Amino acid sequence: MQFNALHKLHFSCDDGAYSIVTPREIYDSQITLTDHEAAIVINAIGRDQIQRGNVMSNKIKALKPFKLHSAGMVEDIELNLVFPKPDKDELRLYLKAAIFKPSPNDIWFLYPKDGKIHLGAMAENQWRSIGRIDDDDASYQKTIEVPETKLLSPEYRLTAAQITQKRNPLLAKMRFEMADYLCEMDHSCRLFRSRSNGENYLEAHHFIPLAFQPIFEHSLDVTENIIALCPFCHRAIHHADVAHTRSLIYTLASSRNDLFDQYGITTMTLYEFYNCEDIVA
Repeated sequence: MQFNALHKLHFSCDDGAYSIVTPREIYDSQITLTDHEAAIVINAIGRDQIQRGNVMSNKIKALKPFKLHSAGMVEDIELNLVFPKPDKDELRLYLKAAIFKPSPNDIWFLYPKDGKIHLGAMAENQWRSIGRIDDDDASYQKTIEVPETKLLSPEYRLTAAQITQKRNPLLAKMRFEMADYLCEMDHSCRLFRSRSNGENYLEAHHFIPLAFQPIFEHSLDVTENIIALCPFCHRAIHHADVAHTRSLIYTLASSRNDLFDQYGITTMTLYEFYNCEDIVA
């Protein structure tokens, strides 16, 4: 599967691929690169630079350098990569327990960057956690609660090599009023009164996450993209399991066709943004 916008943002790259490592691949200590995985590697290394035939026929040419992502670190490694069948373009990467060998059903990934192929693997729950934390969200919610909030113009700042849009708390308050101070996920959600303004306490959530602002021409900090949520639903859309997250997105998407048309996205796009799309081997 090809990297979507979330993965490109996380790994600061322009392309990449990922898939589930099957138990058989681990048993055989080899991964057959398919489709986009193979295309990335062949494009980065060069078809003529990859050994055609078994490893033993040319050990030097078969051994290729990679950048391994493991435990928050990146290190240089070498693994055998060949076209094992002389008359076929089946590309195979050989695993080594002491260097790189994922567990069965892990998600393995690779992407080109700075002339090198980066690769790694992680458990699916760890992979699904990518992009789930919004570091600016807590401070944003606090600004919404301030009674004398003034109108702010959209501004941008560079943080960790990605563009993050500053959030206008007045727009969130406008959204709360449009929602009659009820949770837009479910009007029956239990709410409590806010000490600061006496209204039902709500939290503002950007349906198209602001992390993806760089790929959109128009600002994402607009009332049409802001959702008024109770604290429970807000935490759920960030942290719930895959099936629950999909159901929340589907519910919210059913009333936002205009938003989808304006930004050229679909429900499937949002599944990718929230890291809850189907993953195949």
